[in-house]
Amino acid sequence: MRTGFAFVGAALVGLAGVVVEAGGVAPAPKALGPSDKVVVTGNVAPPARPDSGLSNAAGLVDVSAMTDSQTLASGPDFAVAVPGGAMTAAQGASAATVVATAVSGGFNAAIALSVSGLPAGVSATFAPATIAAPGAGSATLTLAASAAAPIGTYTVTVVGTGAATIRSATVSFTVAPYLPVPVTIYSDGFEGAFPGVWHVRHSGANAWWGSSTYRAFAGTHSVYCAGSGSPATPAGGPYPANMSGWMAYGPFSLENVSAAEATFKYWLKSQATNDTFQFMVSIDGLHFWGFKKSGSPSGWQSGTFNFDDALLPTSALGQPAVYFAFIFESDGATQLEGAYVDALTITKTVGGTPCVVTCTAASPAWGAPGSPVQFTGTINAASCSGSPAFAWSFADASPQSTVPSPAHAYASVGTYAWQMTASMGGQSCVKNGSIAVSAPPACTLSCNATVPAAWTTRTPVQFHAAAIATGCGSSPAFAWDLGDGAHAATADAAHTYATMGPRDWTLTVTAGTETCSKSGTVAIGQAVRRNLSRSH
Repeated sequence: MRTGFAFVGAALVGLAGVVVEAGGVAPAPKALGPSDKVVVTGNVAPPARPDSGLSNAAGLVDVSAMTDSQTLASGPDFAVAVPGGAMTAAQGASAATVVATAVSGGFNAAIALSVSGLPAGVSATFAPATIAAPGAGSATLTLAASAAAPIGTYTVTVVGTGAATIRSATVSFTVAPYLPVPVTIYSDGFEGAFPGVWHVRHSGANAWWGSSTYRAFAGTHSVYCAGSGSPATPAGGPYPANMSGWMAYGPFSLENVSAAEATFKYWLKSQATNDTFQFMVSIDGLHFWGFKKSGSPSGWQSGTFNFDDALLPTSALGQPAVYFAFIFESDGATQLEGAYVDALTITKTVGGTPCVVTCTAASPAWGAPGSPVQFTGTINAASCSGSPAFAWSFADASPQSTVPSPAHAYASVGTYAWQMTASMGGQSCVKNGSIAVSAPPACTLSCNATVPAAWTTRTPVQFHAAAIATGCGSSPAFAWDLGDGAHAATADAAHTYATMGPRDWTLTVTAGTETCSKSGTVAIGQAVRRNLSRSH
C-alpha cells in the first residue's frame, strides 16, 4: 500500500489508496479531500446558418435569387421567400435559415413575420420579427425542436403581413431522431502555463508534476512526473526515490450523458511493478479509483480511460462533480526516467434517449395577508440523470423557495404573479400563475338536522345533518351529542337506544370562526313484539 493525497483547499495531504492493473479486480479507493472548484464545461456550437444565396457583394438582398414563385403585382406589393431551402433539426436541437422580402410598385410599410403549420413541440422565432418600412430586407428564422417533438417532415408556412397585404412562402422542415452528440469537456496540450486549472501536490520526495520540453508528443511541451521540485530533477530523469505526485482536474459534470472518456498520450520508463504511473477518477472529490502501469514500453503510448469502466466500483456517468487525476509513485529501490503526459482530451457523449421534463404547479386563487398559502409543484422526468430541483418565485421580493410544495405568506394585499421552475438533467419546465391576496370575506355558516320525533328500542335511529359554509376557509365539522352518552362526528349517524324514554340530542357544526347548533328530542318507545301461533 502506497501513500496518496487528499485535496484540502488547493493543497493535497496524504491518505491511503490502492490501484490495480488494467484487467484486474475492482480497486479499493484512493483518498482525495475537497478541492477548489474549477469548472470547465463544453459548449455545442450553434447550428450554422445556411448560405442564403441572397446577398450580393454590397450586402444587399438580391431579389432575383428568390426561389419561391411569387409574382409582384403592378400596384404596391411585396413578396416573401425562403431561399435557403429545406431545414432539418434533430430532437432537442434547432435549425436556422434566412427569410427575405422584396417590394414593388411603391410599397412602403413594415412587414410583420409569423409562421403557421408548426408540428407539436416545435417553436419559431424571427430576428428581427418585423422588417422595417419600406419592407425590403431579411430576417433569420430559427425553428427549435423539443426533445419530444414527433419525428417527420412538415410543411411550414412563413407569413408576411404589411399594409393589409398578406403574402407567404413555404419551407420543408424535418425533425430528425435524437442523436448522441460528443462534447469536449476539456483538452490540454500543455503548451501553456502549468499547473493552471490543475491541482498539483506531492508527498515524500520533494518532486511533483511540472512542464517539460525534454519530451513532447505534439508541440514543444508535455508534463513530466518530476518536472517541478527542489532540487530540480535533471532533464531526462531519473525521478527521485519515494516520491508521490498528483495532478488532478475537476470538478466537471457528467450528468445526462451516455458515455465519457479521457484520451491521452503517455511516455513511461519506470521500475516494473514498484514504480507506477496511475490514472484515476473520483465522483466525490474524496475517493479515487483507477488503473496503473509500470515498466518501459517503447515510445509514446495511447491511453484511454472509460468513466463507465466495468472494473470501477461506481460509474461516473450521471454524476455532477467528477475529478480525473494522473499520479506517479516510486519506492526506494531503482529510479529511471519516469512518466510524461501529453495531448489530453476529456469528452462526454450526450446520447441515448433525450431527457424530457414536464411539471405541474398550482396555488389557491385567493389568500389572506399574513396567512400561509400552500403552493404545490410536481416534476415528471424521463431519461434524465441527477436529482430534481425546484425554484419558486413569489413576486413579492421574498427569497425563492427550493422545495417542491412550499407554504408562503404574503404580507400585503395585491395580485401576485408567481413562477415555478422545475429542472433535472439540464432540462427545465416553467409554470406560471397568480394569486389574489385580500382581506378574508365574512364567514357565514348555516345548518339543519333531520331526526325522527319518535322511535323504538332495538332499531337504529337515523340522524342526518347538512351545512353550508361560505368564506370560512375550512369545511364544516359535525359533532352530535345523542343524549345517552353517545357521540358522533359525521354528518350522518345511526344509533340504537337501549332503553325507553325521551332523548335530547344536539348537533354542533363549526367552520372557520362560526358555529351553528340544532337540538331536539326523540321519544324512544318499547318495540312491539308479536307472537304468532298456528291452530291444529
